[in-house]
Amino acid sequence: MNRRELERVTPESVGISSQSILDLLDYLETEENNCEPHGLVIMRHGKICTEGWWAPYAPSISHELFSMSKTYSATGLGIAYTEGLLDIDDPIVKYFLEYVHLCNDARSIDIRIRDILAMSSGKKLERTDVADWVPHYFMTGMAGDPGSHFVYNAEDTHMCVALVEKVTGMRFEDYLGERLFDKIGIDKSNVHWGHLLNGSVIGCGGLSATTEDSLRLIKLYLDDGVWDGERILAHDYVCLATSRQAIPVGDVIRRSISNPYREEGVEEGYGFQIWLNPGNIGGCFEAAGGLGQFAAAIPEKKLAVSFHQSSERNGIDEGIAKYEVLGRLKAAARDEPLPENPSVYAKLQRRLARLTLGNPRSQPHSLLAPMVSGQRYIVQGDSSLTFRKPLWKHMVLGDPIVYMDGMKWFSFDFSGVGTCRLTFFEMDMVREITVGLDGMRRLNDYGNDRIPGVSKALFDGFWLREDVFRVNARWIQTCYSIGIDFYFHGSEVHITAAYIHGDLSEHPMRITDYDAVRA
Repeated sequence: MNRRELERVTPESVGISSQSILDLLDYLETEENNCEPHGLVIMRHGKICTEGWWAPYAPSISHELFSMSKTYSATGLGIAYTEGLLDIDDPIVKYFLEYVHLCNDARSIDIRIRDILAMSSGKKLERTDVADWVPHYFMTGMAGDPGSHFVYNAEDTHMCVALVEKVTGMRFEDYLGERLFDKIGIDKSNVHWGHLLNGSVIGCGGLSATTEDSLRLIKLYLDDGVWDGERILAHDYVCLATSRQAIPVGDVIRRSISNPYREEGVEEGYGFQIWLNPGNIGGCFEAAGGLGQFAAAIPEKKLAVSFHQSSERNGIDEGIAKYEVLGRLKAAARDEPLPENPSVYAKLQRRLARLTLGNPRSQPHSLLAPMVSGQRYIVQGDSSLTFRKPLWKHMVLGDPIVYMDGMKWFSFDFSGVGTCRLTFFEMDMVREITVGLDGMRRLNDYGNDRIPGVSKALFDGFWLREDVFRVNARWIQTCYSIGIDFYFHGSEVHITAAYIHGDLSEHPMRITDYDAVRA
């Protein structure tokens, strides 16, 4: 990888006041905005003027992107187009003649590459858990004519991945690693993909990358597909990708009723796996993902920003912080550099260096701890008791969820100093987790087989009462965190979720409590 470090400058030198960034940080840390901030990087004129991460999140930790993955997938297809390996006006079936016989609607034969890029294939929304999505895609019926209307269809995006693999003969992640990541300075060893059961990358979601990685991606589009003098994306592809190819309709429009920065007469739209004018803020385009992830550019201001967060999925509120970030930065960016303000800039730097989500609570002692320590408890009935995050069958929104077998038994060992050991049997294996009790989280490897690189979980615990022990788990490569309370009463334990945050699904622990008895 030929990684060139991006230049770091003061906000004032690129026409943004340090005070406006401080005000933005104040907003992001208020409870009313439905935002748990994780990472923020701001660039103007190709120079980074602000970067900060809320501990325990950090610059080099990859973060789940949800549907931001789609923009990466489309970029891979755009590179194949730039290399002359395909034409976006070609019908996709041209590259998959072996599946023509599966098309039960003649209109499937007319779907062009540009249609899948613009989420306008006309395919019905039909979720599947088959190992290979490609033949199933051609079998799926049509809801309308290709190119006639926008429907947010994750399977369209996956076909972008399939096309790249077909015309290059390479695994998608290898192709993107060589043609994109190595060239724009993304560490491909620190990028983690979700995979289908056949081993293919899931193009519509499941990718994890750092906050700066996504900034670099959106910078490539802001700079007309050129990086350090090398054209990576064709000029015409960038123009199409960042201009309206479809007007979203119905429930997919991200309504922004409470967005104070919306501009009259500005409509949201969709390019090639890129959203246009998010929140009705004019002149913007973005890669956007669930729970508020985004990387956006405002070409008129020569400004780019990447922001990772965790917001609750409750409708409009998911985008509130995003619109504030974009709206405030667009308003703050001046045409000329501002006078340097060393005192306020120093205050900003101190603030950025100390960003945190707070330390765990420390209450390590209970008179009950020695009595329950080392005891094994058997979970009663069918168990979905887990600290893990559920996975969708196809790893995007839809039904049903795949849920792994939950805990069958568990035990706590409170004999350690500053930590306890939680041991449990789950998914046909014994897990041993170190839980911090001293106000410090402990890092554990506790992942899932669909995204094996996303496995870093921080655990801490404390005695909520003499008879109630809470264990908190946070996967720092994701938006997800969970707290589970264990109520000890004689030989029995009642277990319930104290909270679940940053999860797209209806986690079984949201609606089901569990009981366990001493073995």
